Amino acid sequence: MPPLVLDALLGAAVAIVVAIAAASRLEGRPLSVGAFLFAVIFGALMLFRRRFSIPVLIITALAICVYYTFDYPAIGLALPMAAALYSAAEKRHLLTASVVAVVLVGLSMVFRLQEGEDPALLFGYELVSTAALMAAAIALGDGARSRRELRELGDLREREARASADRERADERLALARELHDDLGHSLSVIALHASSATESLADDPDAARASIGNVRHASTDALRQLRGTVKVLRRTGEPVPTAPEATLAELDKIAATLRQAGLEVRLRVESPVTLPTGVSAVAYRIVQEATTNVIKHARARQVTIDLHADGPLLRIEVVDDGTGATGSPSGHGIRGMAERAAALGGTVGVRSETAGTTVSAALPLEENPVANEEGS
Repeated sequence: MPPLVLDALLGAAVAIVVAIAAASRLEGRPLSVGAFLFAVIFGALMLFRRRFSIPVLIITALAICVYYTFDYPAIGLALPMAAALYSAAEKRHLLTASVVAVVLVGLSMVFRLQEGEDPALLFGYELVSTAALMAAAIALGDGARSRRELRELGDLREREARASADRERADERLALARELHDDLGHSLSVIALHASSATESLADDPDAARASIGNVRHASTDALRQLRGTVKVLRRTGEPVPTAPEATLAELDKIAATLRQAGLEVRLRVESPVTLPTGVSAVAYRIVQEATTNVIKHARARQVTIDLHADGPLLRIEVVDDGTGATGSPSGHGIRGMAERAAALGGTVGVRSETAGTTVSAALPLEENPVANEEGS
C-alpha cells in the first residue's frame, strides 16, 4: 500500500476515534463543532508524520492543550497522542517523544489536581493507564524502526554479497582473458613466423619448409585446445571460473626453444632463489612470454637475451632484443597485461625502446604474500 494512502487511512481513523470519544463524554453539554474540528486537525496531522515527525508531535501536544482550554469534552491524552508518539519513535526520535509524553502527562496531572479531582483516581488509574498507552505507542514505533533497519541491513548485506560475487567472477574472467591473451598471442605469433618461414623456404629447402609446417601444426593445435577450454569455461554462466595451473619459470626452456625454432639466438640466464613463490614465478614467466612474443611479432631481431636474477628483496627480469625497436605500443594489451600482473604483486614493469633494440625490465618482490607464507610454513 502506498505510504500516502496508509497515512490518510490512519488520519481518518484518528479523527473518527477522537470524535467518538468527544461525543461519548458530552455529559449533558451541547454538541460542539469545535471539538470535531480538533478531531479533524489531529487526523490531518498524520499526513505529515513521515517527513515532519517532530513538528507533528509538538503541534499535536499543543493542540491538546488548546483543546482543553476551551473546556471541550475530555478525550484523554493517549488517544490523540499515540500516533504522533509512534511516528516520532519510528523516526529515531525516542528521547524527544519520551520527554513530550512526560511533560504532557505532568501538566495534565497538575491542572486536574487544581480542578479538585480525586488524587487517588488520578494517580491510581488515570496516570498508570495514560502512561502505559503512551509508552506502548513509543515502544511500538521504536520496534518498527528496529525491524525496518534490520531488514535494510539484511538487504544491504545481500547486495554487498552479490556485488562481491560479481566482482570475484569479473576478476576471474579477467585473469582468464589475460592468460588466454598471453598463451594465444604467443602461439599465433609462432604460427605466423613459421608460416612465413615455410613460404620462403618451400622452393629452396623443402625439409626446412616441412619442419616449419610441423611447428605451425603443433602451435595451432595448442592454440585451439586453449581456445576450446576457455570457451567451455565461459559458457558456464553463474559458476566460478576454475583456475588453470600457472606456468612457472620451470617452463622457461619452452620459450627459449620456441625462439630458437624461430631462428633467434637466445641467451638465457636464470639465477632465482630455490624457494621462489609460485605466484612470483608465474608472473615472471608471463612477463618473459609476453616480451618474447612481442619480439617475434614486431622486432625483427636476431638475438634475444633473457636475464632473471635476485637483487636483494626483488627478482629482476630483463628481456633485451637487438631488433628494430618496435616491440609494441605501451598502451597495448600485452604491455598493460604485464604491468597489471606485476602491480598485483607490488612490482613494476618498464619498456625502453631504442633505434636498435628494446628492453623490457621488471622488478617483482620475492615475498609474494608474507602473511600467507608464514601461515603455510
